Amino acid sequence: MLKFYNNTIMAFRINGQLIAFLFFGLISFCAVAVDKPAPRMATAIYDFEGDETSSNYALKISSLASASLSAETNLVILERSKINRLPEERSFISSGKISPEAAAKIGKVIGAKVLISGFVRLVDSTRLTIDATVIATATGQGFPVHLEGPVEKMLELSSGLGTKIAQTINKEKTSFSPDLTPRDDRLKRIVQASGNVNLPTVSISIYFADTRNRKQGQVSTVEMALSSLLVHAGFTVLDDKFKGTSDLEIVGYSGVLSEQKGNLFTTTATLDVKVQHRKTGKIIIAERTRQTVSSPDQLASERGVRARSADEMADKIVPIMVGPLP
Repeated sequence: MLKFYNNTIMAFRINGQLIAFLFFGLISFCAVAVDKPAPRMATAIYDFEGDETSSNYALKISSLASASLSAETNLVILERSKINRLPEERSFISSGKISPEAAAKIGKVIGAKVLISGFVRLVDSTRLTIDATVIATATGQGFPVHLEGPVEKMLELSSGLGTKIAQTINKEKTSFSPDLTPRDDRLKRIVQASGNVNLPTVSISIYFADTRNRKQGQVSTVEMALSSLLVHAGFTVLDDKFKGTSDLEIVGYSGVLSEQKGNLFTTTATLDVKVQHRKTGKIIIAERTRQTVSSPDQLASERGVRARSADEMADKIVPIMVGPLP
């Protein structure tokens, strides 16, 4: 009896050790999976340019800003000795302008997701103004970063510039690494979480605000982008021939204004949309978005701002559209 008891205890201890091992092993595995850091983005920061009075300051500021960015855990700063090799890079450094194709080429050749150039000016011999351009090689989009302050605060300015650049990259991370958080996948998860398996059919008509009309066969970029997002999320989007049979109608106006500021084209887009029940005309939700995108390439700026308008609008209306119809 005692022997049986001891064997049972021994067996229990062995099993207990095995279970504990597996349990702690599972915890370790989960911890590794959860704590796995996001991929680090290779960043090329070029020597800043300046005029006769500010060129020395420009070199110092770009070096100090590079050192500041090196402290960011999500960035890898490329060595300067490996940069300045392509004609496209030399053109970008001198002008601050770059086409999406050239940005993609540079990114592919040197392995960078982020390109940073800048120009420093000395004003009245007492103040420094810094204008940096942060380019996403994946999309060709550019994001301006401006900073200014007294000459004697150059160290603080350089550190502040690095911080603002890092904040810009983090804020716009889907532009620099589009595969990090695809918005259409998030919308799909919203739909799935709602539990609604009978989603309403949808028709979309986005008119151009400058003409207040929509010519037959003329579909805006915003309309196409919004349609693509809704289809991926699980909605059935009807084309022009069947719009009279949809459950919901999405009607809106899109306006775009593009201005050149220095080396960048800054495009602002507004999108006004209402979602209504087709049969009753009852408005379910009415929303407005306003987005601004800057790029050295005007077409890239306009494409980017339209895509963002559609993205933000989808985030606003999809959670309402998955609910019960009135």
